[in-house]
Formats: sequence, structure tokens, C-alpha cells
Amino acid sequence: MMHPRYQHFQLTSQRHKTTGTSAFTLIELLVVIMIITILASLLLPSLANARQSGRKSACVSNLRQLALTLTMYTGDNVDQYPTTGWGPLGRIVWDDLVAGYDGRPALPRYGRLFADQASALLTRTTWGEKYGEVYKCPDDTLQSFYGTSTDTYARSYSITSLVLFPVAGYEAANHLGISGYATSTGQKLTRKSSGLVKPSETIVLSEYHSPSNFLGNGWQHSAAAYTIENRQLSGYWAHGRSANYLIADGHVEAPDFYDTLATPDGSVSSPASSVADTMWDSSPGRD
Repeated sequence: MMHPRYQHFQLTSQRHKTTGTSAFTLIELLVVIMIITILASLLLPSLANARQSGRKSACVSNLRQLALTLTMYTGDNVDQYPTTGWGPLGRIVWDDLVAGYDGRPALPRYGRLFADQASALLTRTTWGEKYGEVYKCPDDTLQSFYGTSTDTYARSYSITSLVLFPVAGYEAANHLGISGYATSTGQKLTRKSSGLVKPSETIVLSEYHSPSNFLGNGWQHSAAAYTIENRQLSGYWAHGRSANYLIADGHVEAPDFYDTLATPDGSVSSPASSVADTMWDSSPGRD
């Protein structure tokens, strides 16, 4: 039998041994913290990229829904895209005209839709926070405003600009897009979807994030290529250094901006001079 004093010494030694091996030293704790810091520095950029990719994918989904909206609208309107711009009856904006096809209730029309009248109605106070969500890119974080009011809905997408008559400051060669301004006689300037020469290479909607681009208003409703270039040259890009475009055949692309200005002969057009025979050209005479 073990002597009681020796047995007490052995148990005490075991407790000291157990306690000594289970505790972290300061050096071990610092090493663990360093490892966690390194792992976090490696993972955080990946998580940020994943979030950005997710927002860009949500934007693509928005544009695909708007492609279906425009298809339904043109089907009910002799194949004609919605018009947009200014006219003798007030502002006529494409997104107001497709209300009723995009999940929103149709807006009141008086012969033509007054977009400036509609803008007084299209407020979050009146229509709720979720109204017109399909028009808002998740990466569009700019606060839209109408005058001094911020009770507005951001519109992240603009239809390509069409001008077929002389207007001060608007050269027709730069505005060969889908939808344009009404003339003084009220003529609608908009393309037929069946009249597009290259629907798989023609831009219908482009991303244009701006504080003055919002639902129910005639500002930034349409965009020319040089408008997008100026926005990007000023340092603002929709998704990092790219943007999504809705193409007339219904698919969505995110090409480099200058690739959209490529012509059949391999040259790249200047958006400040002419967009003929590029993805911004929806004219029947396109090469």
C-alpha cells in the first residue's frame, strides 16, 4: 500500500501537470490571433467580390425582366418600342408607358401619358418602398432627387437615345438608338423591334446611375454613348469597371464600353462624332 504522504504528493503533481499543459501561453495566443488575422485578410476580399458579383447578377436579372416587359409592350403596340422625351403634351417617358407590363399598375393616360404629372405621383410616400424595384440596380447607391425632394425612385437604366430631326445640342449621328424625342407635331420617334437589322448586337437599355435618373421624369430617361462615356471618364462605373446592357434579342451583356463602339471594319467609333454601325445604332441602314 502506498504511503498516504506519497500518494498526496503524486496527486498534487498530476494536478500541476494537467494545469500547465491546458493553459495558453502569451506567445501561443499571439500566434492564434496572427493566424486569424491572416485568414481574415485573405477571405474578406473574396467575400467582397462575391457580394459585388451577387449585386451584378441581380442587375442582370432586372434587365432580363425588363426585356420581357418590353416584349409584351411591343406585342401590344404594333411592334413599336415605347417613346420617351419631350413633346407638346408634356414629358413622355418610356418607363411610365410600360407600367402595367412590369408588375406595376398601369398609370393613367390622357391621350398620352404626362410623365411630369406622373412624377408627382411616383413617390415612395404614395406608392410604398417596394414600388418599381426592377428599375433599381443594387449597385446604384446614389440618392435620386426631384428639385429639393428625395421622395423618389431611382431608375438605373436608360433607353438608347434616338434623334431624327435637328435639335440644338443633339447631333443625329450620335443618337441612333431605340427611342427619342417627340417632334413639335407630336410624332413618336421610336423603332420597331422587327425593324432592327442586328437585334443580337443592338443595345436597348444601358446602365446610367445618376441622382437625376428616376422613375416618372424626363431626365436621363434616354442615354447616348457619349453620355455613358462621360460618366465613366468622370470616375463612376456601375459595377467596378463594367456595366450591363440589355440587347434587343433579350440577352444581357457586360462588354468593355469601347467594344460597344466597334464597327464591322474593326475600327472603334468616337461617341462624340458618330455611332453608326455600332451597338448603339438601331437604324434600318446599319451595316
